[in-house]
Amino acid sequence: MFPHSQNPLSKASSPYLQQHANNPVHWYEWGAEALNKAKEENKPLLISIGYSACHWCHVMAHEVFENEESAAIMNANFINIKIDREERPDIDQVYMDAIQLLTGRGGWPLNIFALPDGRPFHGGTYFPLNDWNATLGKLIELWNTTPTTIYEYATKLTEGIKGSQNPLYQKSDWTENDFHSAINSIKSAWDLEWGGFNRAPKFPLPVVYKFALHYFHLHHDPVVLHWVVLSLKRMSLGGLYDTVGGGYSRYSVDARWHAPHFEKMLYDNGQILAILADVFTVTGDEFFKTKMHETHQFMRDEWQSPDGGFYCAMDADSEGEEGKYYCYTWDDLVKIGLPSEDVIRYYNLTPNGNWEHKKNILFATQTQKEYAQSQNLNGIVFETECRDFIHKLKIERLKRIKPGLDDKILTSWNAIAAMGLLKCYQATSDNHYLETAENILYFMGKYLYEDGQLYRNYKNGKATIPALLEDYVLYAEALTLAYQLTFLENYLIKANALLAYVLQNFGQAANPFYLFNPDPEGELFVKKTDLGDDVIPSANSVLCELLLKHSFYFDKSEWRDLAINMLRTIRTQALKGPAWYSNWVSAAMLLNSGLNQLTVIGHDNSIVFGMYWPNTIFIGQSKTIPLASTKSDSKPGYYICRDFECLAPFFESEKLKEYLF
Repeated sequence: MFPHSQNPLSKASSPYLQQHANNPVHWYEWGAEALNKAKEENKPLLISIGYSACHWCHVMAHEVFENEESAAIMNANFINIKIDREERPDIDQVYMDAIQLLTGRGGWPLNIFALPDGRPFHGGTYFPLNDWNATLGKLIELWNTTPTTIYEYATKLTEGIKGSQNPLYQKSDWTENDFHSAINSIKSAWDLEWGGFNRAPKFPLPVVYKFALHYFHLHHDPVVLHWVVLSLKRMSLGGLYDTVGGGYSRYSVDARWHAPHFEKMLYDNGQILAILADVFTVTGDEFFKTKMHETHQFMRDEWQSPDGGFYCAMDADSEGEEGKYYCYTWDDLVKIGLPSEDVIRYYNLTPNGNWEHKKNILFATQTQKEYAQSQNLNGIVFETECRDFIHKLKIERLKRIKPGLDDKILTSWNAIAAMGLLKCYQATSDNHYLETAENILYFMGKYLYEDGQLYRNYKNGKATIPALLEDYVLYAEALTLAYQLTFLENYLIKANALLAYVLQNFGQAANPFYLFNPDPEGELFVKKTDLGDDVIPSANSVLCELLLKHSFYFDKSEWRDLAINMLRTIRTQALKGPAWYSNWVSAAMLLNSGLNQLTVIGHDNSIVFGMYWPNTIFIGQSKTIPLASTKSDSKPGYYICRDFECLAPFFESEKLKEYLF
């Protein structure tokens, strides 16, 4: 067995990989060294994929990968590879497809057994120690006695994975009825008591709320707006939201948003900021404005690096226990100082706890204002009592040991955070949001973009992994939004250059969709095409929407044709499960309802703020951007075109708003 000090993960950039650097398992990072070694020694690969905030990844690490006996078996018979799924989602997606074909489900930790060339033949998620050792024994015997069986199974599984990458969709045009059909399909799974979808565990899925709000804007269905507002309010009052420190957890294990899985991810909080901002703009409800402010403060306090970029995540565990940082026993509350009976009832706190092991999670079902009215309380007094109680809890929390921090910085996740903050700026005109967002964009331009090469990650002063499709398109989307809120042309020009790079380097012959990773080194046995909208919208759907917008900005009709081809190809599949293709459906609505192009001449950009404009792109006075160049010397006013038809200019912003709304 190799000495622990030789574990190559000690040099990894990922905090998750570094957590395994002292394992007795001789882990390698994914790359040429490990893959070549497997081929030279004719050993199967054992690929273990997880992430730093994954609770069950930690459990399996302690039970299995720190076990000397298991490590000895693994080191003698396999080339062992550890992968951070957040750094390499391209690899994770391929092997997640494999495990879903094998078992019908997936999750993390993800453990895959593969041929030396990377083709999988067996796998699973969490294995207890005895099951793991038994599985190792069976696979080693099979590899040594009848390897042809393994190769045959790997070949069949690989064919299944490849077949799922390029489905033969029949092209068809979108109709307005498709959008009604999509929202009705999603409605059938709504939870109209607790918000979100009628299931447990319950995930935020802000990409679905984005589509629903866009649908409401076009079709004015009050039930749709009610569901979006209810969902955001319930999750922001429940245990999913950290009432003491701010920020949203990954998901709730129950259907009431009560008990979260306590890890906090940057991509969740960035997207939730965006939908909070849009809902505040539509409703004017100050509750959502407060959650925007608190979440922004949490993100700055816990995740902003000295250089301006944002870290990835906070762990669910502290001191080896999930949720310990966030929960309170009754004894804890007595020591801190019990609040009034009204506050205790409001947060559902009890001597026996409202969660497991006699612990309490702060959990409310109404806003403080709503609760005070329902109980005939003095609203000002009650809100003051709540505020004082939360302040005491915050002071007490400073004495606690924080959960682990994943301090790598990822391009796509930072772009999502920047967009959320920009949306907050658009909703409130508060420059604090703009300042944080522009710091992120500055960081990305300085540290993640070098000599024409965009990188995915940054840690310890280094960017090491070439960017993936989601990095390019989400960065371009953030820059495009930043342009519309500032009219600084460099943002839009850079976004356009990123899109042009994608079209040149990520395309596929005879396929309208773009590769998640072109994989120039040929490391992967299959090249993944990212289509479904999940916790993050698919890179292809984001690209599609940007191609539509930039086709008008830069007079590139061929880009619009590419986007239309993508939408026509995805239509049948998207309408089979619109909740999982909701960003595609939103892009199709953008196409079918008409894209407004609003050029502002001789005025500042104040027209952009305080309104919800999902079907409008904005441009300031410009001689270099084609959409505005012909109007640069025109009379001051607001010049609006819809698709390929232009209206007479508006000279008063209020009359323009009346027309658009």
